[in-house]
Amino acid sequence: MRKELVDVLTARKFELESWIRKNRWRNVPEGHLRVSVDRGQERYYYRQEGDLLGKYISAEQRDFAAKLAQRDYEARTNKLVEEELQCINRCLQKLRHLEAPEDVFARLSKGRRSLVKPIALTDELYIKQFLEKRFEPMGFEDTDPEHYTGRGERVRSKSEALIADYLAREGIPYRYEDQLYLEGYGPVRPDFTALNVRLRKEYFWEHLGMIDKPEYLAKNLRKLNAYVLNKIVPGDRLIITYETEQQPLNLKMISLMGETFLK
Repeated sequence: MRKELVDVLTARKFELESWIRKNRWRNVPEGHLRVSVDRGQERYYYRQEGDLLGKYISAEQRDFAAKLAQRDYEARTNKLVEEELQCINRCLQKLRHLEAPEDVFARLSKGRRSLVKPIALTDELYIKQFLEKRFEPMGFEDTDPEHYTGRGERVRSKSEALIADYLAREGIPYRYEDQLYLEGYGPVRPDFTALNVRLRKEYFWEHLGMIDKPEYLAKNLRKLNAYVLNKIVPGDRLIITYETEQQPLNLKMISLMGETFLK
C-alpha cells in the first residue's frame, strides 16, 4: 500500500510538472483583463496598475483579450501547481524515510507475532493470508478429461490451464474453484479467484468455454446475471473470457484481461 501511495503521488507530480508554463506570455504587456456584462453582452477591458475601469478592447482586438485571459488563468494555475508540488515533494521525502505501519508486524519476533493481530499487513502477508484460505475443492469425476497446469494443478480444460499458467507466470495469486455464495442463486465455483495485490482486491474470473452451445450459454447467462445482481459486475470484480469451437481462447486475450484487472 505504501508503494502504491508513492506511485500515485509520483504520477501526480509528473502530471503537475507538465502543466507548468513559463515565459510563454513574455510579449504580452503587463496588466489584466476586466470582464463586464452590459445588457447581456460581455465586454472586455485592459486594466493596468491603478486603473480600475481599464481601456475598452474592441471586437477586432479579441485576440489580445484572449491572451490576457490565458495569461491570467495560467498565472493562477501555476501558483496552485507549485504549491501542490511543494506539498507532494515534502510528502514523498517523508514517506521514503518513514517506516510503513504494515511493516511493523513483519519485524516483530516470531514469538511476539504469535500473540499479535496485525492492524495492517505487508503485501507478502496479505498474499499468504489469501492463499491459505481453506476451502473444499470440487473434485473430479473419473470420466472427466485430465488437464494440468505447468505446476501440476489439475483443471477442467486446456483454456483453464492457459489462464492458470498465465497467473502463475505473472505472480498473480489465485485460488482455483473456491466457493462463492450468490444471493438468489446459490453457491457457485468461479474458475479462478484472483488477487490484485496493488489494489488489494479480489476478482472472480469465469471462463465460458462453449458459448456456441445454446444450453450451456443459457445456463451460464443465468449465473452471470446472478453475479451482477450480487453487485459483482464485469469490469469491476468480475472477469469474463469465452470461446467457441471455431474461436478458441488465446494467450493475447488472457494477457489483456490480466494486465487490465490484475496488475
